[in-house]
Order: sequence, then C-alpha cells, then structure tokens
Amino acid sequence: MSLKLRIAHLSDLHFWKKSHNPFQFCCKRWLGNLNSWLVRRNELDTGRLEALPEFFSQLGVNLVLIAGDLTTTGRMVEFRMARELIQQIKERGIEVALVPGNHDHYTHLAYWQGRIYRYFPEETSDALKRRRVAPRQLRPGLWLVAMDTALATSWISSEGSFSEAIERELERTLLQIPSTDSVILLNHFPLFCLDHRFKKLRRDSELRLLLQRFPQVKLYLHGHTHRHSIADLRPDRLPIVVDSGCVSLCKWGRWNLIDLTESSCTISPHAWKEGLWSGVETVEYSWR
Repeated sequence: MSLKLRIAHLSDLHFWKKSHNPFQFCCKRWLGNLNSWLVRRNELDTGRLEALPEFFSQLGVNLVLIAGDLTTTGRMVEFRMARELIQQIKERGIEVALVPGNHDHYTHLAYWQGRIYRYFPEETSDALKRRRVAPRQLRPGLWLVAMDTALATSWISSEGSFSEAIERELERTLLQIPSTDSVILLNHFPLFCLDHRFKKLRRDSELRLLLQRFPQVKLYLHGHTHRHSIADLRPDRLPIVVDSGCVSLCKWGRWNLIDLTESSCTISPHAWKEGLWSGVETVEYSWR
C-alpha cells in the first residue's frame, strides 16, 4: 500500500490579544504582553494565516502538523483565535495534529490546567497530555509520534525539557513500532540549540543519543527558533531535521509542504509574497 501523503508543517502562529487584566502582573504574562506591544506587533502578522485553510485545500494537503506556540501568552482568548483557524482547516476535510510550545504553557496556571489540551482534544490526545508522548499510525508503514516537552518557566526562560520520564516513554513507543516502518517525530523544540541557553531543550543530548538508536525516525519536525532550516543529519545517524520557522513572521515567515512517498521525501518551503503564499524552493531526499 502506498505511503503517499501531503503534509503542511507550520509552527509559531503566535495569536495575541492585548490584555488589560491587572492580574497579569502576578505572573510572566505582563512581560509577554509588553514584548508583543513593543516588538512583536511590528514583526508578526497573523492576518496572513486566514488564507491558509483554502490554500491547503487547493494543494490537496491531507494533514497539517503544528509544532507549537499557537498562542503568545497562553490566554483563553488566544486559544479561541487559534481554534477558529484550525476549525476552518478541518471543515475542508483536512486532519490536524499539534503539540504545545512554551508559549502555550506560558504561565503555571495554563500549564497545570492543560489549557491547550482542553481547547484541542482531537488535535492532541489524552495520551499526549498524560504521558507527553503519543504515537499514531498515519498510513501502513508510516507513523507520527507527537511529543510535549514544553514547560511553564521563569520570567527569563523559554526552555523545554526532555525529561527522564519522557525519554522512557519515547523509547517504549519507538520499540513498539516495527523497525521497517517510518516515523515522523513532532516536537516544539529543536534537536540543537545555538541560541541563548535559556531557550534550549534540557537534556537535548539524551534525545539525540536515543534517536541514533532508532533509524526508523526519518523526520524530526519542530519550530521555536523562528528561523526556517532543513538539515539532513542522516550521516550522523540522526533524522532529517526540519524547522518550519515562524509562519506569522512578517519578513521571513515560512511553512513547509512535505510530500512523502515510499521512495522519497520532498520538502517545499512556502513564503508570503505579494499577498499570496508561494513556494520558494524544493528539496528532495531519498526516503528509504
């Protein structure tokens, strides 16, 4: 049976609504709102996301994978804005799966309430909420493994954590998938962080060591950095690592169109040009 599948991979939507609630000063949310008002409102444009549902339909996308940061400060109004977009995608018969980012778990209240899971129970899963790792068979021989490594952190941190518990669960999950099958791993954080240490994934070296033991993980899809990149790390016994970039970023906003077949993986980054989403290049890899 064919593995043919067309995926849209995007991340860091960063829906935001200005808040006047004085209780925001009891947590880090005031800092996020201040940054959004002074900086990000000039750098991000979520209005261009309105064109995505119909464009995905025209392209024949089967599955949309969102690698976190649907919101900016984890407020319920921001989740509702993101849910409206995702509902429009699903109304066109396109499946959606997502994982949380650090901005979706922005405050301890949003994190402990599992707010993103309340708003997107179908697009996440109970397994992802409870165990932070959730497998799903997309096609015969092809699996999606979603992973939640996001945390509610201090005011100066946007770290994630590949905890020992998540490591054990990911290992158990990958051991249960046939070694002849192929796996897409979806996570918010990158495998390597070259930025500030407070933005990295804790225990990322342990994640890399684990993935080197499971070559059936073909693609590692993530966001977080706001910089689009594609790196074929198979010579180092790691997957092809794909950063979608920030889809809402005015100047360098990107998302990826990924075509999978039994023999190949084709990745076509898309950018906003002259009021339209357009492909900017195509990279093809041998899938087997």
